[in-house]
Amino acid sequence: MAIQCESLPPHRASVFSLWLALQARRTQVVALVGTIITVPQMIPLAFIHSPAWAVILAAPIGMMGGIAAGAYFDLAIRSCPPGLQGTLMMLVDGFLILSARGGDLLGRGSI
Repeated sequence: MAIQCESLPPHRASVFSLWLALQARRTQVVALVGTIITVPQMIPLAFIHSPAWAVILAAPIGMMGGIAAGAYFDLAIRSCPPGLQGTLMMLVDGFLILSARGGDLLGRGSI
């Protein structure tokens, strides 16, 4: 069984998301841009023909997903009342894991 760190986006994608937040000055715009960047995230899978290409293309795939994840976490933190950030982050992490396991269940075709 593999160890998964789904709630931790790549550092460079987080830095880019922070840069976008400072440039746009609106979290909703950053979330929208992050979503637009993440939609074609799996297109590089069509170009994987060897294990070497899988390693090379893992970085762009991870960064595209990390930009949206960073934007969504930023949106969640900014919309939370003061003092409840920890509770909200546990709620967001719980839904993140729940959605990943739901995707595993639907991906297997066992329903």
